[in-house]
Amino acid sequence: MATVFSGYSHLQLRYNLGFNAHHFGLTDSRRYRTANRQRQTASRQPPTANGKLSTGCDPKAADLRSRAVMSNGGVSDSRDSQDGPSDNFGDRLDRIAAALERQNEISQKHAGDGNQEKDKGDRKGGEGEKKQGEGKKKKGLIQKIGGKRTLIIVGAIILLIVIFFGVRYWMYASSHETTDDAYTAGHTHQISPRVTGTVEEVLVDDNWYVKAGQPLVRLDPSDYQVALQRAQAQLEQSQGQALQARATVAQAAADLKQRQAQVTQSNAQVGQASAQLEIAQINFDRNSQLFQRDMKAVAKADVDSTKATLDSARANLEAAKATVDSNAAAVETSKADLQSAQAQLQSADAAVAAAKAAVANAELQLAYCTIPSPVNGRIAQKSAEPGNQVQPGGALMAVVEDNVWVLANLKETQLKRVQIGQSVEVNIDAIPSHTFTGRVDSLQPGSGSNFALLPPDNATGNFIKIVQRIPVKIVFDPESIRDFKSKIVPGLSAEPSIDVSNYDEKHPRSTQVPGTERQSEHAQ
Repeated sequence: MATVFSGYSHLQLRYNLGFNAHHFGLTDSRRYRTANRQRQTASRQPPTANGKLSTGCDPKAADLRSRAVMSNGGVSDSRDSQDGPSDNFGDRLDRIAAALERQNEISQKHAGDGNQEKDKGDRKGGEGEKKQGEGKKKKGLIQKIGGKRTLIIVGAIILLIVIFFGVRYWMYASSHETTDDAYTAGHTHQISPRVTGTVEEVLVDDNWYVKAGQPLVRLDPSDYQVALQRAQAQLEQSQGQALQARATVAQAAADLKQRQAQVTQSNAQVGQASAQLEIAQINFDRNSQLFQRDMKAVAKADVDSTKATLDSARANLEAAKATVDSNAAAVETSKADLQSAQAQLQSADAAVAAAKAAVANAELQLAYCTIPSPVNGRIAQKSAEPGNQVQPGGALMAVVEDNVWVLANLKETQLKRVQIGQSVEVNIDAIPSHTFTGRVDSLQPGSGSNFALLPPDNATGNFIKIVQRIPVKIVFDPESIRDFKSKIVPGLSAEPSIDVSNYDEKHPRSTQVPGTERQSEHAQ
């Protein structure tokens, strides 16, 4: 209220001073004397609690009055020079200033009473705050002591936890060989056509599970069906020619047999003719001797008859021999005919065999129009679509086997305690909630760099030793992955941990490289 009243007084004073200065004019001495008196009065009074002076007005009011007195200096000078000083106006201004001072004193009094009440309340509040501060100080001291104790207990617990897990980690690390340079691997079979053709039907889709022998793709079989029919017709023709050749051979064999029989018969006739010739010769010789001794003992007609018989026997023998020669020649001819027929039969049989092979090839080509799955697995990277023109060797899709394993690239410094058959725990990034078990199956007989396209040549140039890595094959326990076969696929990041706690440096456990059993069986 005092502030509002003071502000109102300032405005009223400024209005009155401005009005009087403009209409009546003040002399320079009167203006400066009034302003100086107000400033001195304001400087002698100490400031109160609210920052105002105890004089008739606060510093702002005094400043306003001084400004009001000096604001119209140029105008009043001109008027003072004309009209001269006005004593009535000065008295009036003094009365106004005195009234304003009384009003300010009243307002300051009211403000002082309020400040005294406020000071009393502040003193009471200060005592309460002092007591409250002492209580808080005691409470803070207790909390500080309890906080230190709690901090020590918490620190001790954390230290014990760190020691516990540190010891566990040290024990685990000292008995296990671990690497994160590992991934799952498996057999991937590329499905390619074996014949040229057009894709007629695709029987599977991406990620499908298929079994061995299940049809995957069918090609258009029209061309190969025609080829099969042509081969079958050629086979029938060859078989007919073979039958004819076989009949010719049989006929030639029969002719040869007949010729040989005739030769035998001719030989018999030659023998018979020879016997008759000998008899005729004997008869002729006897009759001739008897006739020469005694013409009366044998008639000349008998001698002539025996001579004729002898000549006839000789002729018959020559004829029989000629027949034998003729039959022998016929036998040779029959043999040649038989050999020719047999050769034709062999050629016909070969043609039949070729025709059969052509039929089999046509059937095989026709069968290749249906492309089956070679193994049990899942379809991946399917690119075959109906209507595609495919060539032998072109990739249509891939079949990934269910059987997977882990290929861990261990540092050569980690292989000292690694042996075949040791148990392994495998964590796969794709299945973080489950730990799989397995065993060490085998170690690759060479580092990865040894099988690189450009193997390192350490015999030339500057040598920098680099720790090599050896691929170690780890197989899963079947029961461990039974429920996760569909999720464990080749190429997943893995982190195997090989348990080497059973390694004995003095007596290392002997192991057998996979495959040696089969080699020993074959050797036996």
